[in-house]
Amino acid sequence: MRIIFGAGGTGGHIIPALAIAREMQKEGFIPHFIGNADSLEERLVTGSNLPFHPISVQKLYRQITLAHLRFPYLLIRSIIKSRRIIRQIDPQCILCTGSYISGPVALAALLSRKPLYLHESNCYPGLAIRMLAPFARMCFLSWNRSQQYLNRARTILLGTPIFNDQFAPSHLDWTQFGLSPDRPKLLISGGSQGSLVINEMIDRCADRLIDEGYDLVWQTGRNSVQRYAGKHAENPFIHVFDFTSEMPALLMNSCIAITRAGAMTIAELECAMRPAVLIPLPTAAANHQYWNAAEQQQKGLAVLLEQKDLTAETLLNAIHRIRQTLPSMQIAFASLPPNTAARDVARFIVSQTQTTEKTC
Repeated sequence: MRIIFGAGGTGGHIIPALAIAREMQKEGFIPHFIGNADSLEERLVTGSNLPFHPISVQKLYRQITLAHLRFPYLLIRSIIKSRRIIRQIDPQCILCTGSYISGPVALAALLSRKPLYLHESNCYPGLAIRMLAPFARMCFLSWNRSQQYLNRARTILLGTPIFNDQFAPSHLDWTQFGLSPDRPKLLISGGSQGSLVINEMIDRCADRLIDEGYDLVWQTGRNSVQRYAGKHAENPFIHVFDFTSEMPALLMNSCIAITRAGAMTIAELECAMRPAVLIPLPTAAANHQYWNAAEQQQKGLAVLLEQKDLTAETLLNAIHRIRQTLPSMQIAFASLPPNTAARDVARFIVSQTQTTEKTC
């Protein structure tokens, strides 16, 4: 049996699809992926030794731009190409995990009369999910709040799929990064693409964080790595890098994270049982990262720090709050149920597919 995934844009859309794909393989399915050529999804999918089929589609930019003129042409062409791929592979079903990649793949699935499933990791569903959910067999959700935006769709709350085995307790040799094994580590990340605002603030208060006793494990993103790696190359308390697939190991061996509040990040923080200063991306659709972070703070798992309030002082105060409330945070983490989302999504699709096959 075969399944096609439409996933791309950011790690928050790709990693859940890859986690589900691995579970589908255990159930006897062969996963195929459709995504943009020369993209993060192509690198991650081919790096996982899975078949990848490229299309060319662009997102809808929030500002007025001439790039919008190309959108209808690329969308139509990518739908046609996706239909061709679907006809060639003849999958039993198709699963899309949000972002603009989902649009043409899901539309091609509906035009090809293939069972369509959707997964939404964020509390506020993206445009593609909101438009397509009423036509899907099922839309898998990660947040209770998401259901109010999808009242015409069939939904089930299963959580955000991740690779749980990557968060097993492990020992990391910090000396390979030029850092001391004896000092606590702050893991700083602005997401797979990095954050200019977070990078600038960390650069500004790096010395104060180091004086507090921390080493900085700093993921800047590809566009900023040369600037900050060069500036801090001789600092024995800072390790700067653009992106790595070893982020789970870094997280497991750090004491506090400073990061955005995407659904994937929050799922990984919960699995690693690591407290965080969450700085939501204010331009995220419907400010959904704020609501993600607010819920985590309410659950006693993180401290919310809005970007408009971000200064060296507020960042240090947020870290101090975590240190002061660490025992209660550890209890809150311990009370969380295990993340079985990838397995649960896969088993749901398999059961539905088997029922369809028997009916046919």
